[in-house]
Amino acid sequence: MGAVALKQTNTENNQPTFSVLTAAGQVFSQGFALGDRDNFVSLIELRKRFALSAQDAARLGGVSLRSWAALEATDKNAQKAEAETPQGSLSMVRKLAEMQALLNGLAVLIPHVSVGAWLKQPNEYFQGLSPLEIVERGQMHRLWALIHHASAGEPV
Repeated sequence: MGAVALKQTNTENNQPTFSVLTAAGQVFSQGFALGDRDNFVSLIELRKRFALSAQDAARLGGVSLRSWAALEATDKNAQKAEAETPQGSLSMVRKLAEMQALLNGLAVLIPHVSVGAWLKQPNEYFQGLSPLEIVERGQMHRLWALIHHASAGEPV
């Protein structure tokens, strides 16, 4: 099982750019940057693409439902104004980048429209816990291990 790291890969206009990497160096998500509208994925679009409720997105992102709603509201306002991505803490950027990378990694294995439902289902691989419960317990590495092993064609 490999570790997953968020690596700062570049700094442009005083805005860090991040890549999410496995221990083997495989890039799951690249170019997530505050203020970079070309690489920014709307939180609302991300949630809709993966059929996640706001509550499940908040759980996956490790934030309260109220915080998630505030992030989406800020995101909507930024899009309407065609402004830069709202500034946030580096911790929040990391959470959102990791969430985006995880969803993209899962979409390699599961149709993206099924990811939301899959995250809530108890799973034998996780001893009967749902993947969302695994994330909430701070064990996201177990999801990455599943992605890694399944992507490599290993039985899971």
